[in-house]
Amino acid sequence: MASDIGDQQKMDFNVPSSRASNNEKNPPIFLTGIPLLRLIGQIGATYLVAEGPDGLYLIDQHAAHERVLYDQFTKQTGSATVKQFLLEPITFYLNLNESHTLTTNLPIFNILGFDISEFGAQTFRIRAIPALFSKNEPVSIIKSALEEIEEDESPLKDQKEKMIIARICKKMAVKSGQILSTEEQHILLSNLEACESPRTCPHGRPTMIHLSVDLLESQFGRRGSR
Repeated sequence: MASDIGDQQKMDFNVPSSRASNNEKNPPIFLTGIPLLRLIGQIGATYLVAEGPDGLYLIDQHAAHERVLYDQFTKQTGSATVKQFLLEPITFYLNLNESHTLTTNLPIFNILGFDISEFGAQTFRIRAIPALFSKNEPVSIIKSALEEIEEDESPLKDQKEKMIIARICKKMAVKSGQILSTEEQHILLSNLEACESPRTCPHGRPTMIHLSVDLLESQFGRRGSR
């Protein structure tokens, strides 16, 4: 596995059974949005390179992981949200702006799988976090979400629950410059293929660039050579 990545989400997702074996053993299966891809590797510690039946795909690992986390998170929210209760409650202090933002959005955070309550002036206590982020530092998750809410509320405007989910996933997603093991690359690609909207992150940024075979042949001056 990759080295410790601090507060970022660990790449420990379950691998769908459809991708548990090597791709070459099975013909391509077209899923919603993108075809089944064959991983080639990682370049620049930022992009995954994969081959599809219709050409080459360059995948932004951060944007792709955002999409994966967002889809997994949204599927878990609501009455059936899976919580991870802490061994001991954590009490933490926020500045005035952060405190106001959290207090305003506290019901939403608790719907999303957190268990947070006020514990004095600008002080809060957290007892549980969403199970999806159980390997991350609880207070860092909350502060990251609050910072993003303060900086930019325009994406997913008027949909605060989705906006908070998107902000948390943005902070917890793997970053550019992070080296992923081959196993982690396969897991990320496999989970992206299973997403309903794999071509964009929750904020609308593309997760991938597709280079068709025709485009590659044109760039190499091979058009019409076959």
